[in-house]
Amino acid sequence: MAALMSISGVASGLNTDEIIQKVLTVERAPIGKLQMQQASLKTQMAAFQEANTRLQALQDAAYALARMSAFQAKSVTSSNEDVLTASATIGAVASKYTITVEQLALTHQVKSQAFTDTDATRVGTGQLTLQVGDGSLITIDVDESNNTLAGLRDAINRQQAGMTASIIQEADSSYRLMLTSDHSGVDYAITVDASGLSGGTAPTFTNLQDAQNARIVLGSGTGQITVEKSSNTVDDLIAGTTLNLHSTSATPVTVTVTADREGLRKSIQNLVDQYNNAIDFINTQFKFDPETLQGGVLLGNTTLAAIQQDVDATINAVVAGLTTGKNVLSYVGVSLDADGKLSFDGSEFEDAFDEDPVAVGRLFAVDGQTTDDAISFQYAGAKTVPSATGYLVHITQVATRARVTAGVAQTQQLNNDETLTINGVTVALAKNSTQADVISAINAVSGETGVRAEATGIDGTGTGNYLTLWATKYGSSYKISVSSSVSNGGATPASNTTGVGLTLATEASPAGEAGTGTGAAGQDVAGTIGGEAARGSGQTLVGDSDNSFTAGLQIQVRATTPGDYGAVKVTAGIAFRLSNLLDQISNTTDGRVKAELDTMQEQVDDLQSVIDAKEEGLGRKEEQLRLKFVRLEEMMARFQTLSAQLSAQLRGLGGFQNTR
Repeated sequence: MAALMSISGVASGLNTDEIIQKVLTVERAPIGKLQMQQASLKTQMAAFQEANTRLQALQDAAYALARMSAFQAKSVTSSNEDVLTASATIGAVASKYTITVEQLALTHQVKSQAFTDTDATRVGTGQLTLQVGDGSLITIDVDESNNTLAGLRDAINRQQAGMTASIIQEADSSYRLMLTSDHSGVDYAITVDASGLSGGTAPTFTNLQDAQNARIVLGSGTGQITVEKSSNTVDDLIAGTTLNLHSTSATPVTVTVTADREGLRKSIQNLVDQYNNAIDFINTQFKFDPETLQGGVLLGNTTLAAIQQDVDATINAVVAGLTTGKNVLSYVGVSLDADGKLSFDGSEFEDAFDEDPVAVGRLFAVDGQTTDDAISFQYAGAKTVPSATGYLVHITQVATRARVTAGVAQTQQLNNDETLTINGVTVALAKNSTQADVISAINAVSGETGVRAEATGIDGTGTGNYLTLWATKYGSSYKISVSSSVSNGGATPASNTTGVGLTLATEASPAGEAGTGTGAAGQDVAGTIGGEAARGSGQTLVGDSDNSFTAGLQIQVRATTPGDYGAVKVTAGIAFRLSNLLDQISNTTDGRVKAELDTMQEQVDDLQSVIDAKEEGLGRKEEQLRLKFVRLEEMMARFQTLSAQLSAQLRGLGGFQNTR
C-alpha cells in the first residue's frame, strides 16, 4: 500500500500523528525486548571470542613445550664475540671448546687496468674466458654490442659464472673493471683470460685481493688441531655447532655449549602467564555482585565453565608413566595458588633440570622410549593413548632404497670424456677418470640428484667394479634414472666407461644398453603397532587415524629383516595434552568455541527474523491506522459540510417566517 500523507486533524482537530506514534510505541515494546536480547547475545559472543583469543595464546605457549626437542635446545656463548659468535642445534654436545682464529677467509678479487671511460673505449672483440676454481669454463662472446667496460661488466653478470663484475672509479676519468668471486676461499679463485680479444684495449687483470681460507686452531698445546675452511661460517668442525668468524686474534676464544635453561625458563613462565591471563578473564565472566545484582557477561554459560574445568584438570594432572614426585608441575616450581592462578619458581625449575633434564622434558612434552635399537619414537598424535607398558611393534616388510647397477664393470680409466645424466642432473666426467673419481663426482652432487654411488658386484652387493647408484632416502616414492653420453659397448662390453651406457636405466627397468644391468624399486616399511594397523612411508610407520590406541603414533624402523622389534612406550606430558585439548576447543572447523558461537549466532539470526516480522507488521498497522484516520477525517468533513448546509437551510427557513 502506498504511504499515506499526514492529515493530522484537518477536520477533527485531532493530532493523529501523535496518536498513531503513541499506539505504535506501545506495540513496539516487545521488539525492544527482542533487541535487548540480541544485544546481550552479541555481547556474550564478543566475550566468548575474547576468551578464545586468550585460550589460543595459552595453546601457543603449551605447543612451544609440547616436543622433547624444546628441552634439547642448546645455548652457546663466546668469550669474545668480536672474534667469533656461535649457534648450536639440539644435536650439539654440551661442552667447552678453545678456538683461535688465525686467519679469516677472503674472496678473490681481481681488477683491470685503468680506463678513461666506461662506454667509449673499445676492449676489442673475440672471446673472454672465465673460471672459478676448478669449475666449468665460461666463454663470453664479445662483439660490437658489448665491447666496452660497461658492456663487458653486464655480459659477465648475465652468465652467473660464480663471480660478480662491477666498475670502480678511483679518480676522474679512471675506471677499472673488478671481478669478485661469489664465495670465499682458495677453492673459488678467479681465472680470467682476455687473450682472445683483439682490435682494442683488452683488459689485463691483476689481484686486488688474494683468495684465502680461514685458519682455525682447535684446542691448545701439542695436541691442538689446525684446520682450514673456505668460509667464515664454519658448520662442519664441531658437530651441531656453527662458528661465525669475525676477526683474528692471537688470544684463544672459549666457546661454551650448554642446555638452553634460560630459553626453557622463559617458555615455562610464558605458559604460566598465559594460563593466568585466560583464567583471570574467565573468572571475571562468572562473577556475581550481590549488591548490584549484576553478573558477568557469560555467567551461567555451561560451555565456558566446562572448558575451564578441562583446562584446570589438564594443568593439575599427574603424568602417567613418570616417577612419583617428578610427574606433577610442582616438581619444576609451578604451583597453584589459593586464587586459582599459577606461580613459577625459576630456581626450582633449574634445580630439577640439573637433576634430571629428561624427566623435566617428559613432564611437559610427548616422548617415547623403545626397547629395541632398530626402532625409535618420532611423535605421537592427539589421539595416541599413552602407555607405560608399551605397544609391540611387528614388521612385515622393511624399508629399502631404490637401486640401479650398471650392466658393465669399469676396470680401466675412462677412455673419453663422459657425461652422466642422473635424475635430470648432468655429471661431467673427464677422460682418464678412475672409478673412484667417477664415484666422487657423483656423490659431490647427491644433494641435487638424491642419489649416491658406490662400487659393488653386479647385483648391487659386496665389492666389485660395477657402478651402483642408490637413492639417498628410503621408500617407494624415491626413483633413479641414469644414462650416459658414451656407449658401454652393449653386447661387446667396454671396461673403460662407467658401464652405464646410452640407454636410460631406472630402478623399474635397469637392464640398460648392455641388457645386464640390475636394480630394484624402493619399498616402504609395513607392519603393525600394538596389533593395530599402520601405514608406512619410507622408514616411518604411523598408526592409522581410526585406531583405538595408536592413532598418529609415529616410529622410525631401521630393521633390515621382518620380525618383532620390542615395544614403544609413550608418555604424554602436560603441555602436549594441554595443546591438544586447546586445539579441540579452538579449532576453527569443529572446535567447541566455534560450536558455541555458531549457536549464539543462530539465536541472534532467529531474533532478527522475529524482529523483522514484527517491524513489518507494525508497518502494516501504521498504514491501517492512517487509513482509518483518513476515513474519519473524510467522514467528519462530510458531517461538517452537511451541518453547514442544514444550518444554512434553517437560517433560510427562519427568515421566511419573519417576513410573514
